[in-house]
Amino acid sequence: MTKLCQDALEILNKDFTRCDELQVDSLEAVAKARYILGVTAEYLYMSCVSDDEQWRKPETRNALDVLFTNVEALCTAGHSRSPALYLLKQLVKRYGGHSIATIAQNEELSWIVPAEFQRREASYLFQGVCYIIINNFLVRTY
Repeated sequence: MTKLCQDALEILNKDFTRCDELQVDSLEAVAKARYILGVTAEYLYMSCVSDDEQWRKPETRNALDVLFTNVEALCTAGHSRSPALYLLKQLVKRYGGHSIATIAQNEELSWIVPAEFQRREASYLFQGVCYIIINNFLVRTY
């Protein structure tokens, strides 16, 4: 997983100038990134809400920390906001808008909320209307 995430980040950060490079490399990076972000959405949510002991084991926590660190880099580094928005979209689609507020309560995971939402929309995120705000933002973006 970590390798896929790093590969996607490396490819997405390239400056594509030729059309053939854009088609092959960027499509590969998008596919890798979407896979990682979909899996990460599940792991983020389950690690925050599940009472199952498997999520609390040190080896599981360590593996999740590595994954979340790499996904954070994918979402916050680079030229595009698309990975961060795709992660939010997956969380909302799978678990509802409350999932973002639930996860963001963990300070170590607060990076899932993009800076523009933290500054302008923070009060809305934790008042239960984050689904509407994020859904409207995603509809305009995609």
